[in-house]
Amino acid sequence: MSYADDSDDLVDSDGLGDSDGLGYSDDLGDSDGLGDYDDLEDRLYDEEDSDDPGDSDDFEDPVYGGSSDVEDFDDLGDGKYVISDAEDEDLKDILYGGVSYSNSVEINNLEAIPNQNLFEIDINGISEPDEDMASREHDLGLAHLNHFKQTGDLTEISKAISFLQKAVLFTPKGQGELPARLNNLVASYQARFQHTGDLTDISEGISFQQKAVHLTSDRHEHMPIWLHNLGNLYSLRFERNRDLTDISEAISYQQKAVHLTPDGHEDMPSRLNNLGSSYLNRFHLTGDSNDLFKALSLQKRAVHLASEDHVDMPGWLNNLGLSYAARFENTGDITNIYKAISAQTKAVHLAPKNHENCPAILHNLGNSYYACFTHTGSLDDISEAISIQKKAARLMPKDHASMSVLLNSLGDSYLSRTECTEDLHDIRLSTSSYRLAALNSSGRPSIRLIAAKGWAKHCQLFYPSQLVDAYTTALSLASQVVGLERTIEARYTKIPDISDLSTSAAAAAFELRRFDLALEWLEQGRGLVWSQLNNLRTPIDKLRVKEPILADDILRVARGLESAGSRLEVDRPSPEMSLVKKMTLQDQVTTHVKLAKKWGDLLAKVRSVEGPAILINVHRDRCDALALIYGEDEPFHIPLPNFSFEKADDLRKHLRGHLQHSGVRSREDKSHDVRGDRPHRPHRAHTVHGIKFILSQLWVLVVKPILNALGFSESKSTPQRIWWCATGPLAFLPIHAAGIYDETTSGVAFALPDFAISSYTPTIGALSDRLNKPQTNTTKGKARVFMVSQPDGTQNHPSIPGARREVKAIKQLLKNADVDFLLLESGNATVNQGLVNMESHSCVHFACHASQNTQEPLKSGFVFYDGRLELSSIIQKRLVGVDLAFLSACQTSAGDEKLSEEAVHLAAGMLAAGYRSVIATMWSINDRYAPDIAEAFYADLLEGARGLSSDNAAQALHHATQKFRQTFNETKQDLESSLLVWVPYVHFGL
Repeated sequence: MSYADDSDDLVDSDGLGDSDGLGYSDDLGDSDGLGDYDDLEDRLYDEEDSDDPGDSDDFEDPVYGGSSDVEDFDDLGDGKYVISDAEDEDLKDILYGGVSYSNSVEINNLEAIPNQNLFEIDINGISEPDEDMASREHDLGLAHLNHFKQTGDLTEISKAISFLQKAVLFTPKGQGELPARLNNLVASYQARFQHTGDLTDISEGISFQQKAVHLTSDRHEHMPIWLHNLGNLYSLRFERNRDLTDISEAISYQQKAVHLTPDGHEDMPSRLNNLGSSYLNRFHLTGDSNDLFKALSLQKRAVHLASEDHVDMPGWLNNLGLSYAARFENTGDITNIYKAISAQTKAVHLAPKNHENCPAILHNLGNSYYACFTHTGSLDDISEAISIQKKAARLMPKDHASMSVLLNSLGDSYLSRTECTEDLHDIRLSTSSYRLAALNSSGRPSIRLIAAKGWAKHCQLFYPSQLVDAYTTALSLASQVVGLERTIEARYTKIPDISDLSTSAAAAAFELRRFDLALEWLEQGRGLVWSQLNNLRTPIDKLRVKEPILADDILRVARGLESAGSRLEVDRPSPEMSLVKKMTLQDQVTTHVKLAKKWGDLLAKVRSVEGPAILINVHRDRCDALALIYGEDEPFHIPLPNFSFEKADDLRKHLRGHLQHSGVRSREDKSHDVRGDRPHRPHRAHTVHGIKFILSQLWVLVVKPILNALGFSESKSTPQRIWWCATGPLAFLPIHAAGIYDETTSGVAFALPDFAISSYTPTIGALSDRLNKPQTNTTKGKARVFMVSQPDGTQNHPSIPGARREVKAIKQLLKNADVDFLLLESGNATVNQGLVNMESHSCVHFACHASQNTQEPLKSGFVFYDGRLELSSIIQKRLVGVDLAFLSACQTSAGDEKLSEEAVHLAAGMLAAGYRSVIATMWSINDRYAPDIAEAFYADLLEGARGLSSDNAAQALHHATQKFRQTFNETKQDLESSLLVWVPYVHFGL
């Protein structure tokens, strides 16, 4: 980004266009680039002569090691290939295809601004608008900004921002200089963001730049500059968050800026270049080849419109090279990577050696040689890539936000050369590169996480003494990637890329016999979104006694973050939306980012507690259980040598196939027998084992070894409680019903329900939070029950007549126990009434259809008369004193197989909303038997009790399901069918 002063001499030019000129091609952002380790495993170091450096500082520096001359660019040659003349392409549709705004400005006479004595001016006590003071503050800010550009001293840019903020505040209302001063304030925010990577700065920048645009007429000569800058800011934020809306906004604003720029204007090449870069960024996200075509067309046009000695030509050639490299990745045509190398080599030769963009241009040239190597396998190409990438890293300030990108690429290149040469020295350098990239605190968290995973993978094979540090770093970065500054919906889009990180880390900890660490890592890396939400609702009464001010700060920030996180992603800018509306939305985003940063600072002062449960880690390398026993300080390790990830996944597939064949899995083809929509019954293309087989395997391979280790040798009249917390494919299997079932009168030989009462918890932390959460007067017994029944078909859902019988039976039980209740049926049960009454009742019972949306989990919900009561609406409510939720609907704990570590289902959502205890179902339930099971549950829960409480909910469900199991056995009903009736019922929470 460039800058603007108050004068009329404004130049729009920002060199590389992208935030740091790096671009972000697929090889940087979309994969870890770690290659295949199979051929390295038999070359692992022995423990005694492993050459394990122990202290990571003993590594040779991957950047400064060797004898490469950082100032010598002549060895790059002139490039292998020449760029052909640009084709005659029609840019009309590209330039004017949509509404667009964007900007980038420059101050030509910064040097003329005095940078001495001005710094000492006293501005204290000035509160009224004053143009003279505003002008002096503005000059001071620009002087500090210039000093920062010369020295890289972060204190200077902070001073620049402070003075420029005051200049804006002191500018009288209606003053024509205000947009330019806002623009220059934004330039300072952007400069700091590019150095530190702090998202707060870029969000502030967008807010202020929007105001500059809003205060300027379309015909004003500076409007194209303001618009172009605004587009660049959105592009910068896209490079951090990879949000499609941001890059589409960038393109829209930049198109408008180009449209307002006269033909032949000196700034046209810069604006074409940046628009092309935004199209390239969107191509990397969506894979739309039309965007890549537009990027190349615009960038070639920019290069051909300007003379070779133009100060920004190196940046334009660099970006053109990025687009050619992207087309090579897209088409496999080797001539494109040759063109990329040629353009970027020329860019290096044209760039002044001390220019701030030299590291970025060199880095991209190195990446092009790396891409060429992937096609040719030439050792010369990968060695050239490493040499150039080292030079780029040497020129980049060590604390620069882009250093992680450079080091991660260098690590990839060292690793690739190792695969050619089998030189383990390059493994050391690759590991060190990944380590430095991961530990660069200014870097983009997503890039640092990729590097940390590479570091951990190397350490597992070669440097076990660093393994703990590597995984600790990776897991801390995972929580940043799924950051609080995002909406909850946006956080879920990031989770598939990191879903196996915690289980991999735990498997490594088990190998090291660090069971405490395995527990810590599993808790840290699983259920991230729910844990974040739960942490925001953690009671702070004890903290308030000792630190009342801190407690109030935490409460204020937490509530603000919770509200901001629950913003719907549909509230996004669109081309037809007014700028005022976009400014309002951007203010919400900026506030969200600030709150997230504040929450991170506060959370460091607060610690959590753990509770009792059995956590089972299922990983491709090994399977283990940790038993957390009340009163014991250390977790108890139980190895599961006969179980495996593959076995768990196979059982999951068998269960899914069996449920589909039985008509109780999908939500298609209606049937009144199933509370959930019955699918067609597919022909079995291969053998699918029934649920009896699945439960027996779970018993033999998982549950029985755990019970034996815990000393549960025989069943007791009063079974003991067990909480299960499973990972991987095991999270979708009915552990609570594991057993050897037979067709005899007894119906069972061995089964978990005879030994224990099972509950589930998404994470150990979720359970301990409820154990430590004080019960309110409401949850202690003064309960009110809100019931919803939808027996008639609504919104294309079939009728479920059993729902009417179900709530009638419960109503009578509640009356007998003198428990207040409210029942809404059919047309009276609207979404709005549902939300209102959930706030005023401690218990809910929903006898209706439910809908699970695995693509957008927060849109999952309960089908009411006039629509779906979505989870997003429920969690936005601060439900106080809520206790028990009985979800008598289909698949309310089914989850999403792609997000196995996140417990993305309605039951977990209700826990996150504040309910202490939730009854849910793993698959669709039979409408014939659902009323009887619900009635038996409430009869047991209310027996001898004073009021209604969730305290014995797990026991009540256990007794209800076991009663039906016994009934089915006595009547000699089909075992598979009977298991499908009672096994899906599960308990979550306390």
